[in-house]
Amino acid sequence: MSMHAPYGLLLNVILIILFIAPALYCLYAMAGERGLVDRCCHACHFLMCAGMLVMLTPWRMSALWWQMFVFGLASLWFLGLAVMEWGDGSKHSGVTPRWPHLMLQSLMMLGMVWMLSVMLRHSGSTFMTSMTLFLGHRMQWVWVAVFVLMGLVWLKKAVGSAAYRKAWIGATSQISMSFGMALMVGFMHV
Repeated sequence: MSMHAPYGLLLNVILIILFIAPALYCLYAMAGERGLVDRCCHACHFLMCAGMLVMLTPWRMSALWWQMFVFGLASLWFLGLAVMEWGDGSKHSGVTPRWPHLMLQSLMMLGMVWMLSVMLRHSGSTFMTSMTLFLGHRMQWVWVAVFVLMGLVWLKKAVGSAAYRKAWIGATSQISMSFGMALMVGFMHV
């Protein structure tokens, strides 16, 4: 993934900060979680941050298929959790449902698959070259809008909810990942 000049170095530094901070938070959160499901969720986010950091390096083209597979599974993981939470919503009256948050997580992981497929297309894969319509400029700006909106949703929750303000590190992590992905997608050559 190459970035438009002259923003290359400055943009890379900003993106490194936007993804290292949440990666460190995910490691911290994994260590503190007792439940397997929450640990897996934090592990997915850690892998996403690591994947985004790898996209800023010369090694970005290595193992694209494996990354697509991992993030495709992560997207399905969050989607499955969201469906289970949604179906179980009546048991949690008075508690803010988690399924919308989980759907956003699924969408974020799907965005990773999209970015990796664009990179794979640029690597010369004939399969990916045939998917031009799916990977075109319009889709790029749809993803930018999706990630910006995600960041704004989490920002609104962080400002408007006492529970999110209490967990400000986690909320900041979500905001950082969303805006970082919006920047990365926005500056991609599609």
